[in-house]
Amino acid sequence: AAPNSRFVIHTRPGNYKYLGLILRALPSAKVIHCRRDAMDNCLRIYFKLYKAGNEYAYDLDNIAAFHESYTDLMAHWKGLFADRILTIDYEALTRQPIDSIGHILGFCGLDGEAPAASMTVDEVEHWKNYARQLEGLRSALSATSLSQADSVRVGPQPSHGPHPKEGTDGE
Repeated sequence: AAPNSRFVIHTRPGNYKYLGLILRALPSAKVIHCRRDAMDNCLRIYFKLYKAGNEYAYDLDNIAAFHESYTDLMAHWKGLFADRILTIDYEALTRQPIDSIGHILGFCGLDGEAPAASMTVDEVEHWKNYARQLEGLRSALSATSLSQADSVRVGPQPSHGPHPKEGTDGE
């Protein structure tokens, strides 16, 4: 798709399934894995209106199962390719974008300072607005998914108001 490009960025969420193939086929490839709080991630999937595919996305139990599979497979890939996969927490990226972007640039071997960045924390801990309705989802997710033990949380964890209207997306 981009034969003369130095870098290729592809953000489709399902890419995690193919990391073994990608990293074997592209020996110098590096992966930036942006991980998000499990409850926020599952809620975001549930709120999203997809144009096609992603049938799991309209049932909280199916979303929980999908998230568990994702968590397990990412742990597997990280075990095989630890030096080629950088995991960045969405929450840290939104709260301290300069630090996170600097870490990404360093991982990719790029020189220079991280550009000024402004990101929103509107969806951090957004799930808490629906905590009562999401009790089943929380129960369905494993302790590993919920704790994300090797993640780093930055700063206070505010609660936010209702989720903005969602559009549709082909992803």
